[in-house]
Amino acid sequence: MDWWIFPLAGAFGGFLAGLVGIGGGIILTPILMLLLPNPLQAIATSLASMILPTSVSTYLRAQQQSIEFKIYRKMFPGLLIGSFLGAYLAREVDKELLKTVFGLFSILVSLFFFNGTPKTSLGFNKMTRSGEFFLFGLATASVASFLGIGGGIIATIYYFFSGISIKSMLGLTTSLSLTITLIAVLPLLGQVDFIVFLYIAPVSVLFAYIGCKISNLVEKNPLEKVLGVFLFIVGLVLLWPHL
Repeated sequence: MDWWIFPLAGAFGGFLAGLVGIGGGIILTPILMLLLPNPLQAIATSLASMILPTSVSTYLRAQQQSIEFKIYRKMFPGLLIGSFLGAYLAREVDKELLKTVFGLFSILVSLFFFNGTPKTSLGFNKMTRSGEFFLFGLATASVASFLGIGGGIIATIYYFFSGISIKSMLGLTTSLSLTITLIAVLPLLGQVDFIVFLYIAPVSVLFAYIGCKISNLVEKNPLEKVLGVFLFIVGLVLLWPHL
């Protein structure tokens, strides 16, 4: 296996984490599922590899004072429970089922990127009660940790359908991704391929920093279309044995 594929994937995933705040797991996990022998190993390694770049992105967003900690605190209990729940569920299900589910998820997310994110200035005004924030955190973390992604993409899709400005929520999105990856990787540490992790993590940190720094300067629509094509193709590859 060519070693250079792993740092290339880390660069792409890290840049995405910094640029649009959705975490690089949506890129890393399907790539690792195609390269590593065990889908659970791919999920665990992806989660571990995204800790450093999402930490960098979250730190930079905090420096910019763009994280709404009042909302984050209301979501945290749900994030904590959901992260453990999804990770334990991933350990128990059939490993080929993980590939199938992620393939379907990749294709659905690709359609979201093809459609494009909304241009709106609205903030997070859809939830008012603590219970709603808890359920949002629980659902986001459960699905994200089960699939081996940070959770930012799930939150972003919610923002999209709720008419919330994705750009205005970048700080909260990166902090959600960091929390989920940190917690969800704990039950899966035994499955992490640390050699692959060392290929990915340093490169992903650098590109997360670059992506975060230029996030306000680039037009994201062309990137969204590229991501849509990539995820659609990867989803088909993962599903192909079952078609």
